[in-house]
Amino acid sequence: MTSPDPVRRLWISSAGSSNHPIELPYSICVIARARSLLTEERLRVYPRAVLVALGLALGWLVLSPNGVGTIHGDPGGDFRSFYAAGEIVRSGRAASLYDWSTQLATQAAITPGATRDFLPFAYPPFVALAYAPLSRLDFRLAYGLSTFGMVFMVYAAVLLLVPVFRRIGSQPLAVFVALLFFYPVLRAVGGQTSAVGVVLIALAWRCLHDERDLAAGAAIAFLLYKPQLALPLICLAALLRRPKILVGFAGAAALLYAVGAAVSGWSWLFEWWSQIGEFKQAQLGNLHNSIGILGFVESLIGVRSPAAIGIGALLSAALAVGMALIWLQTRVSLNLRMAMTCCALVLIPPHSLYYDAGIAGLGLLVLADERGWEDAKWIAILYFAAYLTPLSKFIGFSLMFPLVVAMLLRLRSIAAAPASEHRPKK
Repeated sequence: MTSPDPVRRLWISSAGSSNHPIELPYSICVIARARSLLTEERLRVYPRAVLVALGLALGWLVLSPNGVGTIHGDPGGDFRSFYAAGEIVRSGRAASLYDWSTQLATQAAITPGATRDFLPFAYPPFVALAYAPLSRLDFRLAYGLSTFGMVFMVYAAVLLLVPVFRRIGSQPLAVFVALLFFYPVLRAVGGQTSAVGVVLIALAWRCLHDERDLAAGAAIAFLLYKPQLALPLICLAALLRRPKILVGFAGAAALLYAVGAAVSGWSWLFEWWSQIGEFKQAQLGNLHNSIGILGFVESLIGVRSPAAIGIGALLSAALAVGMALIWLQTRVSLNLRMAMTCCALVLIPPHSLYYDAGIAGLGLLVLADERGWEDAKWIAILYFAAYLTPLSKFIGFSLMFPLVVAMLLRLRSIAAAPASEHRPKK
């Protein structure tokens, strides 16, 4: 007679005898073993070791002649467009910020070895202004500092949310490392601005939790660097019927507009909007990375297909209405509302790529906080399956999209259950 699989052999003293193993479902035993390995001491030591290794790797990327192009294929990935925009503003050419020929010439001068000719800059002028100081530095050094800053923003987001978590907040460093290595976040810190969205949403979340409504509204307004994040979130927050949120939003939005005007003139909003259509056209070849509902449906049915546009718009509107109804339900906790919103914010906009799903990583943290080890198997599947995202290029649609949808549905099921059913067991 063969003995049971060692992984499934758990000795349970409460069964009446310590000499006979009881065979349990494999997944339960794996989770139990993992839980026994993740002691408090290890949760303190291991994340520090990982961060040291990450720091060494980042140092190599910056100091190696070809390091910044190793991961992305091009020097600095999309950071090149931000660096060039900062250079355009710093050199006094802000009036030509949205002239693509100016952007192209500036990028070509910065990274002549890039394999992609042009990466359009489609952000408001105040984003270019933020990158202007970095454009004074050597490109590789600026890339390293930017990456370090994005990593720090992920850490700041975790620290902001520690007081709102009931369980996982006791190990902020471990939570930070887990969030940082969530595939969309890991890919975004090396050249994208998604980490800025993560920390601003965390700030708004914390302020709403503490009922600091003016600050919450201002934090949401700063998300206007990507209006597709700010506008849905402020509409949902308005359903709380706390007027100071809207006051804070309006004040900060006015300030951002004034800063943009100081950089590119009072008509910058119209100039920025006029090139958005061209930017969307340029992104049509990137639909396999789209996790917005509209883009995902187009990748399945056809680009600019009337059926795809109709179905995508209908599903996006349905999700927006569904989220509004959730925010009107006072019995649903703020944590669950915000977690579901983090998922919805990357599904509703027409332009949303896989690295934007880093925002949904905050929803994954709430799932872990609400369910703990009871949902460990599903959390692990969602977390590690994200590393299959590079395969999207070969199958023609985003593999990140179903993961975000699955996360949203799981969070919704928790919100629909009685509170006693989804609180983690002691």
